[in-house]
Amino acid sequence: RVTDDADENTCSIRGCPNPATKGVGTRFCGTHYSEFRSLQRQRSTSSANVGDENSLQREINFLRQQLEASGKTAMEYVELAEARENFQAAVQRLMAGDPRAEAELDKWDQVISMHPDYLKEQQEKARQFAEEQAPFNAAALREMRSLVPPDVASLTQEELRNRGVPDKLAKRFRERKVLWLVWTDPADIARLHVADLRGKFSVQGVDLVEMRAVWAALPEEFENDGDGQKAKYKSQLGDKLKNMVESERNGNLIARDARSPAYANAQALFDPDAPLQRLGAVKSSAFDKTEVPTELKAAGGAKLRPAEGKPRAAAPAAVKSAPQSPAASKAAPAGLLAAIAKA
Repeated sequence: RVTDDADENTCSIRGCPNPATKGVGTRFCGTHYSEFRSLQRQRSTSSANVGDENSLQREINFLRQQLEASGKTAMEYVELAEARENFQAAVQRLMAGDPRAEAELDKWDQVISMHPDYLKEQQEKARQFAEEQAPFNAAALREMRSLVPPDVASLTQEELRNRGVPDKLAKRFRERKVLWLVWTDPADIARLHVADLRGKFSVQGVDLVEMRAVWAALPEEFENDGDGQKAKYKSQLGDKLKNMVESERNGNLIARDARSPAYANAQALFDPDAPLQRLGAVKSSAFDKTEVPTELKAAGGAKLRPAEGKPRAAAPAAVKSAPQSPAASKAAPAGLLAAIAKA
């Protein structure tokens, strides 16, 4: 407590006999002056925090008004566990025949998908998956480099055959240009145009070993990605790889997706430790003519109509599931609710 009748030569704190050595209007001893200044700083910080909170609340209210003006309603924040409970309750109601539960299901699905705790969970799961799969991906990359020549991008199908590559693989290496990336320097991949990544270097039709190898060859981050489309491309590839790995674990990955028949009896022909290839100036070829893979040509293309007067080809017979890898899980498929709910 500060006293007003203290001797100007002694500390203003009542009962303190120490000499006053600090302060201007009110003077304190060294110890009490330090405490006084610390208290002032705490009050100043507290006032600043209140100001920041008020500013943040005004910004939130402003954003809410914008949403309402556009016909949308901002959702109230709830804990992730509560959102999941509400989602499960909506699932139960929908299964019981309540049509009104569909809107609730969509609402809580969106809340969960956007929840910061859920996003953190997904990031952690992705990190764990990447760490777990890293040795398998590295082994697949090394295997593919022993089968694909380093300069594959500059070779014709005939030149590939002359290098000893089997005819079916020569066709595959020319048609699935994404396999060229296993020999491409990651710094050059990082500069590729997103249209090339999605078009020329599409992963459509690759098997699990090829998918692992391509994933292992990708850079950590892409350059010139202001709109985040390249990062989205990589994320989608990661999702595809994860789905293929999980299908293999569950015994649901068909044989040709585990390993293409084109690799039957394939022999290692090239040094997997050879220098990587540089692309030089990276020019987009997004609007160049695209080669259609042989199997799609044979099938008339994924969306092409059959020739007039000719019947559609019968669907191929189901292929026997590939055997599980040693690390494959033997867990039974998840139940309906677990499959639907985000957990």
